[in-house]
Amino acid sequence: MIDEVVKPYQRLLECLGQDTPGLQQRLAACAMEVIGAALANKPLDPACASAIQTAKRRLEQQVEQPVDLKDLADWVGLSYEKFRHAFTEAAGMPPYQYHLHLRVRRAQTLLTSTDLTVQEIAHRLNFTDAFHLSKIFKAKIGVSPSVWRSKRHEPGNFPPVEYR
Repeated sequence: MIDEVVKPYQRLLECLGQDTPGLQQRLAACAMEVIGAALANKPLDPACASAIQTAKRRLEQQVEQPVDLKDLADWVGLSYEKFRHAFTEAAGMPPYQYHLHLRVRRAQTLLTSTDLTVQEIAHRLNFTDAFHLSKIFKAKIGVSPSVWRSKRHEPGNFPPVEYR
């Protein structure tokens, strides 16, 4: 993490030792890179981190319900842009992708632990239809819901979802 700030700073120092055309512009670019790297490594403030944790819990608790992410941002007391940025930083993915991840995991559980059809699961998890669920499921898991079910995975014992 420190290297991400130190390397741009070292490039800035190297530029200082040169006397070439466009030096001022290159120094300005290097300075902006140092500032950007420093800001990118700034941890979330505690209030914002707490708001994101609250939002994640709410998404987990309401995985089978439609979610309006702008309303969720408002509910935790953040503007949507700040919410989206902070959520992505904290969770490693945007809030929509996180919610989609939760829905795919829930689909895995339902396929394993119930006799619901793919259409019923799609409806329950607010996918447009079985085709939409199957398309997303295959993209994220690597196999269709039917193939997943036929492999009879044990509930809760799933390989990690890799986002492609």
